[in-house]
Amino acid sequence: MCEPTKPQHVVLTGMMGTGKSTVGALLAKCLHWPMVDIDAWIERSQGQSIHDIFSHFGEPAFRKWEQEAVLRALSEEVSTVIALGGGAVTDPLTRERIAGHFVVWLDARLEVLRERVQEGDRPLVRGQPFERLTSLAEERRQWYAQVSRVRIDTTHQDPQQVAKVIMDWYLRQQEGEARGRNADHPEPPSEPK
Repeated sequence: MCEPTKPQHVVLTGMMGTGKSTVGALLAKCLHWPMVDIDAWIERSQGQSIHDIFSHFGEPAFRKWEQEAVLRALSEEVSTVIALGGGAVTDPLTRERIAGHFVVWLDARLEVLRERVQEGDRPLVRGQPFERLTSLAEERRQWYAQVSRVRIDTTHQDPQQVAKVIMDWYLRQQEGEARGRNADHPEPPSEPK
């Protein structure tokens, strides 16, 4: 008997400030797919901001809710664009579960991330953004590399260009699989200038 195949999701990972939420929304629009922003989902389900969750419950409680949200998003029955929180990859179960999907690591230079996150309310970098960003990036780099199929530097990229590059890579991979080739690591097209 033929069993229905599970949908393959596009999962965006990377440090805070790399553009996961913005690029995810644009990509979902291009693909005509739903989009799940894990941090936004947690805020809605808990009725609090991420900052307040960290303040009232601490990081371990947030990570537990994050893991549950990721697993719920991955169980969607239609292909979905999923924007992970920057620290979601620190969880071994999350890394294991996203492995079968098209995972894209959005990256950027630390100086640019510092500028981007200073405008927001990021609990993990409050008070010492550059030092904390540096240590978090070093700690997480191995996991981003482990789970991702492609890496895109968003330092000088427009979010619409990034979304288009991801869509092109994803569609090329799907085309390769339809033709029976192993397209797990597609050759990247030239990046937009």
